[in-house]
Amino acid sequence: MKTTRHLIAILLVAFVALFAVKAGGQVSSFPFSIGTLQVVESNAVSHVDQVYFFIAAYNTDDKLTNFYANTAYILKPFTNKTQLDQGLIASVISDQLISLLNTTNKALKVERGLDVVISTALVTNASWSRAVFFTSHISVVPTNINGVLGVPNLSWFKTQMSSELPYYIPNQKHARLEVGEKGNPEPRWIYDGALYPETEILRSDGYMYLPPWATTNSSTATGLYWIKLYVTTKTTFQIFDGDGNLLPKTPVKVNYARSASTLAVYVSGGDPGQGFKLQQSTNNRSWTDSSPFAFISPYAHYSSNVISGEFVIPMTNNMASYKVILVNGDPY
Repeated sequence: MKTTRHLIAILLVAFVALFAVKAGGQVSSFPFSIGTLQVVESNAVSHVDQVYFFIAAYNTDDKLTNFYANTAYILKPFTNKTQLDQGLIASVISDQLISLLNTTNKALKVERGLDVVISTALVTNASWSRAVFFTSHISVVPTNINGVLGVPNLSWFKTQMSSELPYYIPNQKHARLEVGEKGNPEPRWIYDGALYPETEILRSDGYMYLPPWATTNSSTATGLYWIKLYVTTKTTFQIFDGDGNLLPKTPVKVNYARSASTLAVYVSGGDPGQGFKLQQSTNNRSWTDSSPFAFISPYAHYSSNVISGEFVIPMTNNMASYKVILVNGDPY
């Protein structure tokens, strides 16, 4: 009788590529700019490439009428938020208030001042832009000293951060964000469009949108939350922590069971978004795929640490050796 030999081996392809994050025409390197408010804010403001001004004045009947609307294209990136809020926006508001104070339009109530709406944006493609910082209907009233109207001190003016901020990674195919409370290893919030379509953070413009409520408070040293961000691109699969640094991947365990006609390979462990495939060889030198690419599914369990997959293939050659290969990148 022939001796039947079945070899199941694991080949972990440990290729880690540190690629660039592009946003708004600017390029920054990993790690991700997350963890604290200062880090997130500084990164976001450096990517602002348009500022929209919508400024209205009051008619004598106390109804708002358009007074100034413009889009300022930023030729140089801001290095801090004060440059955006004070150096540009507050300066434009002051100039428009001066214009109101000097107006000859008798239909305007100059003493009511201006109603200001601001949106600072990152243009993500030719069709639309995404808000980064904004204000909504801020009232700017002139000072009145002995009946003389003037421009107030606007050093208080600040824009608000958007409820989600865009990050760009070339050729990104899948994204999953897990957020948990410090001290509890189970994620409390999961953003994964494959698991919950309404939580998709990778949008049609190719940008990944992360919630600042989590990313500004995810520092491993001082944050209230922990973060695991799984990023799959065409050629890479990486995991990042709450400071934006790379994390090691979860080990994968392989078991198998053979019948007279099939070989079943059970894969457990691993991480959501990690691809894998099974290969076979009759000489341990030339390997061919025994099944299509497969995805370690996030559907298996609420926790990212309980993932499973299974291959069941016909036994076309009893003398074949088999191995499971982890795939860096999109497995489809």
